[in-house]
Amino acid sequence: MNSSSGGRLISDRTLWGAWALAVLGALPFSIQPFFLATAAERFGLKADAMGLLGMAETIGVVIASATASFWLRRFDPPQLVRLSLIVILLGYLFSAWVSSGSALLIVRLVSGVLGHGLAFVLGTTWLCQSREPDRAIAISVVSQLMVSAALLAMLPVVFEAFGFAPSFALIVAFCLVLAPWVLSAHAPALSQDLPPSQSVRPSGLGPLLLALVLFQVGLASIWAFIESLASATGYSLIETGQILGVILPLSILGALGASLLGHGANRGPLLSAAALIALAGLVILGVVRIPGAFFVGFLLHQIA
Repeated sequence: MNSSSGGRLISDRTLWGAWALAVLGALPFSIQPFFLATAAERFGLKADAMGLLGMAETIGVVIASATASFWLRRFDPPQLVRLSLIVILLGYLFSAWVSSGSALLIVRLVSGVLGHGLAFVLGTTWLCQSREPDRAIAISVVSQLMVSAALLAMLPVVFEAFGFAPSFALIVAFCLVLAPWVLSAHAPALSQDLPPSQSVRPSGLGPLLLALVLFQVGLASIWAFIESLASATGYSLIETGQILGVILPLSILGALGASLLGHGANRGPLLSAAALIALAGLVILGVVRIPGAFFVGFLLHQIA
């Protein structure tokens, strides 16, 4: 992606760093089915405790995002990047060695606020300052899906062979691979004034935010318990990881479609079609209890 001409732009190095930050920020959500399933097995968690644990990381990112207008311009971005990377690494290391579900909950909450939350806000903010923010965000989504697919396919195998701690060591190793891109990014200046094409009228913020919240609630409610849904149809943890490893790359078709269409397309009919496809997938997941239906239903849901 060319980021060297026109408008408020970021360098190519920062663009790659922003993509890496967004991947790290979304990492808890990317591996959540594996994380919740293994945590439940290790600590004997029931469904309500699993939901609370899944919420801890998510609410941490929400807190960081909700307070971004306060801290984003008051602190040095390179220091924030380093802080987020350190907290993410320590969070996964501590997660591997805690001895109770309550301690794991606290670790993941702190990691969500000061680690993944900071990373996601910084990465997304910088991507929105690229020449083509729609495409930059779409590519970010694609990269997150690819990372999720790869890790969900590998982590259950490592867990079954070696246990909980080595699985988290693999996650730490992945974060360290991204560290050079993250640390080499140069933070762009944050302009107070957006060009007309990127501005949003205050009256339009309410419906947009409500739509985003509803979308995320619907997505998270399925994703957090997708391993349980797969288990109900007879799949093991490794088989579920392999299935998700296939479905997630295929679901990139939806993100690629958004990337190709860009910001010039009429989004109304496209969003309506996506909602109908997602609804069809949810109906299949909720009603039909055979393995093939699980694959088709979740694929439709993810493409939408």
